[in-house]
Amino acid sequence: MASVSSAAVAAEDSDSPGLFSASSSTQAAAAEAAVPRIGNRELCASGPAPKEEESVEVNSVDADTRVDLQCLKASYPQITGLVSDAQGLWLLVGDKGRVLYARHASAGGAANGQSQGNGWDVDVRASMAEPYPLEPERPDTPYGVSPGRKRSYDLLAALYGGTPAQVNKQLVPARLAGQPLRLSAAAGMALAGADAALVEAVREDPQLRKFLKMDGGFMWRRIAGESRLSPHAFGIAIDLSSRIAPYWRWSKLRPHPLQFSYPVAIVSAMEEAGFIWGGKWHEYDIMHFEYRPELICKARVMRDKASPAK
Repeated sequence: MASVSSAAVAAEDSDSPGLFSASSSTQAAAAEAAVPRIGNRELCASGPAPKEEESVEVNSVDADTRVDLQCLKASYPQITGLVSDAQGLWLLVGDKGRVLYARHASAGGAANGQSQGNGWDVDVRASMAEPYPLEPERPDTPYGVSPGRKRSYDLLAALYGGTPAQVNKQLVPARLAGQPLRLSAAAGMALAGADAALVEAVREDPQLRKFLKMDGGFMWRRIAGESRLSPHAFGIAIDLSSRIAPYWRWSKLRPHPLQFSYPVAIVSAMEEAGFIWGGKWHEYDIMHFEYRPELICKARVMRDKASPAK
């Protein structure tokens, strides 16, 4: 089992798997003490909804927001609606919680959720703004183009938990290509669908097996050199065959050849199940697959809208 100290200094997607266990009270207490700040609390504070908010009719918002809300509610049953107050638009999550979807431009500050610093911690609208290209598309990824790498940490905490103990409670056993791991319940169920497709794909092409070595699922840790958590900490990410499929900090190649030659069968199966692939990021993470079904949903909606009517 990985220690808290080793997890905290791991790369965003390291080459060693880790499973946090709350079986040791000492380790659990240390992990709780090491919890980094979740989200940008000034911009994206989540919590009980105030009384002065008003419900927002779906037809009253712009088309992009309607698509976002459609895909968010389809992906996460915990999201029940959209409300507005003086600061912005808020997603209702569960019985009492809310998460910032987008700040009103007139509210001042960094509108549309762009946080201070490097801008990777954003509101929900900004996290969905960059189009994710579905297979077999492998477009170039110029500097800054990393669809899905921007995340609303408030939404992740609301969905999966904001501490090791909270996340640990909702993890379930999962398997990929016969290899065990633990993921969040929703990601684990989705992975089962990808696993079935990949078993068939490997039967047809045994060479795919070398790309399917499990190198990491749930691990409570930060991204290397940063204060924000890795998506692995929420139980929504897996790493596959890290010795073949590198992380951008490990290579000087820009782009990396595998961003274009990585097996389509694997990426397609994972995308179909709701996982995005880090090979489609400028700051590439070719081993990395992350459960973000709202981005896959939006990509399908936008693709269908762009397709000529039959």
